[in-house]
Amino acid sequence: SSVWPRCGHLGRERPMTGDALGRAAEGPDGADVDAQLAAAGAAKAEGNKALKSADLPLALEHYQEAVRLCDKAIDAAPQPRLLRNNDFVRYGSGAFAMIETAFPQFEDYVIMDLASRNIVKHKVGRHDFDMVSKRFLRKELHAVPQEMFDMRLGCLQNIALASLKLARGSRRTSDYQEAVARADDALAMDAKSAKALMRKGQALVEMRDWGQAAKVLVAASHETKGKDPEVQRLLEEVVIAKGKGRGKGKARMERGFENPCKVCGDPKCVDIDCKGRRPPPVPEVCEECCSDGSELCEEDEEVFRKMAAAEFEAQADGKDSSDEEPASGSGDNADIPTAGGTEGAGDGSAAAAPR
Repeated sequence: SSVWPRCGHLGRERPMTGDALGRAAEGPDGADVDAQLAAAGAAKAEGNKALKSADLPLALEHYQEAVRLCDKAIDAAPQPRLLRNNDFVRYGSGAFAMIETAFPQFEDYVIMDLASRNIVKHKVGRHDFDMVSKRFLRKELHAVPQEMFDMRLGCLQNIALASLKLARGSRRTSDYQEAVARADDALAMDAKSAKALMRKGQALVEMRDWGQAAKVLVAASHETKGKDPEVQRLLEEVVIAKGKGRGKGKARMERGFENPCKVCGDPKCVDIDCKGRRPPPVPEVCEECCSDGSELCEEDEEVFRKMAAAEFEAQADGKDSSDEEPASGSGDNADIPTAGGTEGAGDGSAAAAPR
């Protein structure tokens, strides 16, 4: 079977078709690659079983073996002559990237590093701002089939989960630091991995590193679009611990996820100066028909109705406004990677299930 399935990672589908690409995937080592990939899948399945039975050391052993087999399969994967946009590659000392722009006529490529989500650049002048996108030659990039990429990432995410569970049992700071390091291994493959972000955030919360935990959990909330209850619970805990969750701050954070701004549409907008959250302007009341105590005209009745509504909205906003910035993130929501299904046991949240 071919080791080059279509690429739909990060929501960008790209069917892998074409006789030339098909022939490139059929090589003398094709059978060995498939065998190594199958062995990696079997090791991952055994790791999931051990995780379900709470045999965490055994689970870690199986997951690490699966990562080792994935690396061997990637090393032996047949290489197509040309790469295309959105292909996964390995470059440099083993970093993972995605082809951002392919120039087949010149046989060079601009790539996006998946750990930083930035275009790889290099310096062309004396100043730090003299940076341009680096063009990689084909021989400098090693193509990584998506199936292998997804399996390796899933194993690393599960290693982070097992490490976190071990740390919770021992309560040692060094074990929590190990869990953070294992989550960073997964984030080195995909900086937007919601599961890795959440597990790193959980470990940082246990270590009482509120500043770093807030940054990581805001990123996790951004990737899950504010819909993961465990991420939101942890964020609330961090906000309270940082002194921003008493009374107004907490209500403000909750409103940010439940009541999208009417103007900018951002569900995390909590800016009380945003036009969508200001009370409507109220015109002056006409004194000609009101100063002498006579009945209000229809125009003034409408004015007072708007004034009452504005006062009510101002009171509601006053309950959850604050001078401090919320601990939630901002910006456009992006789709999270869908690199394979979830497997194994968890604690009820999406980020707790092994992949």
